[in-house]
Amino acid sequence: MTTEDTKNYLSTREIPQLFESLMTGLMYYRPEDHLEYMQECLNKAKEKGPDNIKWNSFVEDIKRSSPLPPITPSLSREPTFQT
Repeated sequence: MTTEDTKNYLSTREIPQLFESLMTGLMYYRPEDHLEYMQECLNKAKEKGPDNIKWNSFVEDIKRSSPLPPITPSLSREPTFQT
């Protein structure tokens, strides 16, 4: 198997995305039984299909807060610099 064959194999099966998603989930949840957690994630990935795996596929129930308002310059405050 050549290097090109290896690259093609990994990319067509989207294996880097799967590993990235697994690592994100592990870092977020820090499960006691990491092997059981990864096995559950792999079962979910098998159900969803490799094309549907994103970096955060295994991080669920994150409360998504409303976006912050845009920062607008305040006309009443001048920046102060100390030298």
